Amino acid sequence: MSIDKKKPDTSPADGVNTAADEAPDLDAVMRKYDRESAPRLWEGTPQLIIRILMAAFGLFCIGMTLFSKAMPEIRLTMFVGCIIIIGFLTYPAKKGSVHVNALPWYDIALMVIGGCIYGFVLEKNEVGTPSQDNTQTEPVTPSKPEKPDDTQQETPAVQPENPNPTGGESAVIYVPDEQSESLTPVGTDVADDSDKALVDALIKAGALPEGAEVVSSSLADGVLTLDMNDVYADAVRASGTAGEEMLVYSLVNTFASARNAESVMLTVGGKPLQSGHNIYDYALTPTN
Repeated sequence: MSIDKKKPDTSPADGVNTAADEAPDLDAVMRKYDRESAPRLWEGTPQLIIRILMAAFGLFCIGMTLFSKAMPEIRLTMFVGCIIIIGFLTYPAKKGSVHVNALPWYDIALMVIGGCIYGFVLEKNEVGTPSQDNTQTEPVTPSKPEKPDDTQQETPAVQPENPNPTGGESAVIYVPDEQSESLTPVGTDVADDSDKALVDALIKAGALPEGAEVVSSSLADGVLTLDMNDVYADAVRASGTAGEEMLVYSLVNTFASARNAESVMLTVGGKPLQSGHNIYDYALTPTN
């Protein structure tokens, strides 16, 4: 007599769902009610492109933070513009409209409009509009006689015998006030009447950054040309509009007064000084 052995029934009871059956339903519910759980579905080559784009954006942010000398307005504008584009590539504008490798036309339109708006702002920041207080709308070219005069040819590094109205080893330098809104003339002692002595006095007063130097200077037809080093140029580029104005005109006012010049031309490496707001390809007149 044989006894049949029945194997235990391990199948789920009727009406009981397994975790595998519940997972798709739970995922669908989360996509429906939680926007962060409903990103776009990218597969294959589009998915690879999006991942490369995300990695490139991360490297871009690190590079801008550590190495960029652009104005904060420019860096932030570029960051927001990229975020808008990446945001629409990652999340749809409408819930329940997620399809594999699909990007609706209205998402494309919103992404392009957002990116273009910040691209326009970026262009305005790069070009910059000079303020009415400290710049001129057109380059000022010193007047020259019709016939050339050998006595008016440019001479290097002109240093007047007594550039200071008070005489002796003293000079008048122009430093920003406490609010950095205007320049104040201040009398100070200097080692001599050289360019270096004037720059050192401005550095000591906090008007110029440490390491700023006049590489060369020349005076012709009332225009004093100062060729500055990269330390000064970098400080100008890294400053905001008000800070840039103080750095530029502290130098212009001080040297125009000391050298009896009508205007001052600022160059770096023989080329006009450039910042995030302006290209100083014209002679600057001292402010009052």
